[in-house]
Amino acid sequence: MSELLVVNPIDFDESRLVVTDPISTSFKGEDGVTDVNDCSSRIFYLDENGNPCDFCSPFPTQRTFGFNNTYVYTKLETDENLNGMQVCYPINSLNTHNKPTPEEKAAQNMLDAIWRAVVAKGKEEAEKEDSKLPPASVGSYMSARGKMERFIKPILEHPILKNPDPKIRVPDTTKPKRLYAKLITKGKGLQMKALTQVYGPGDKLESPTKYLSRKGEMKQGDIEPVFKFPKVFWGPHGQKSPCGGSVKISLIQCNYSPAHANTGGIPKKRIVGPNSSEPVEEEEDAETHFPTPSRSVQPSEINDVDDGTFPTETTTPASSKTLPPVVTNVVNVSNTNVASEVTEDAPSVKPKTVVKKIVKKVVPKTPTPGDE
Repeated sequence: MSELLVVNPIDFDESRLVVTDPISTSFKGEDGVTDVNDCSSRIFYLDENGNPCDFCSPFPTQRTFGFNNTYVYTKLETDENLNGMQVCYPINSLNTHNKPTPEEKAAQNMLDAIWRAVVAKGKEEAEKEDSKLPPASVGSYMSARGKMERFIKPILEHPILKNPDPKIRVPDTTKPKRLYAKLITKGKGLQMKALTQVYGPGDKLESPTKYLSRKGEMKQGDIEPVFKFPKVFWGPHGQKSPCGGSVKISLIQCNYSPAHANTGGIPKKRIVGPNSSEPVEEEEDAETHFPTPSRSVQPSEINDVDDGTFPTETTTPASSKTLPPVVTNVVNVSNTNVASEVTEDAPSVKPKTVVKKIVKKVVPKTPTPGDE
């Protein structure tokens, strides 16, 4: 029974599930004095030879809100009262809520089958005269009156609509059902360590605390989880719950990719391939764009363009064309800098198209025979 089977939900066979008889153990509580009784049943999956084995299952990738801390019941949510971590996993997305994918449907069918097997075992044990279940579980079964979701807590549940009256609990069926899975942790409080293997971008093994969501700081991401279903817990489930049993689910491993919600949708990782175009030779101080000059362009710095070609340096003296400093800014037209605005004092004539030389001088190529 030491072997861990990996069972894909699509290949899951409900007839190979085994829920063992309840076993009670006792241990000291967190105060080190109080005796705590624990009653649980193991959940196994039969291998090809009929041997009961622990098993785990990879589930489809879904969007989550990161991981959450859990705290000692009835105590303040402080670091000293930490007792674990958990993840809330939706069984499908909003887009597939009404029409699940085959993988999502298989995962849901598998969870429903595990719940039914636990219900059957609980019913069998609760009806025995010498039941090994705790009195709270037997009472839960009797009061459920056939409504087994009041006896065994459903694995999948819709979120609850907000209501001013906390006693009124109405499920929001417009959203997917979800489950809560515990991460594997060791220790309590500030000494707690997460042992669940979380692989982040680049397949890097990371601590789950990197993707920890807190009040006012939600960290969305896509999780591809591997869940393990080790046992059933029998006993009371709090004052607000009528249930007498529930399935424990553990997140033992996952891939986690943080969402880009806080980066304007721009991915942190480069997606496009290398730019393989020929490099352009430029002066060392040349810009990679055409900047607007911080001062007016003087006439002595302007080259006329008569033939539509890019101009080379000229030796025309500045005094050969006496114009007032009328250019005030430069606009980008056909990949050249064109003087466009004139002052009111300038002559009312159609300005010539002029260009300021920015990139390195272009030396015309001597044509060779056959070049056209």
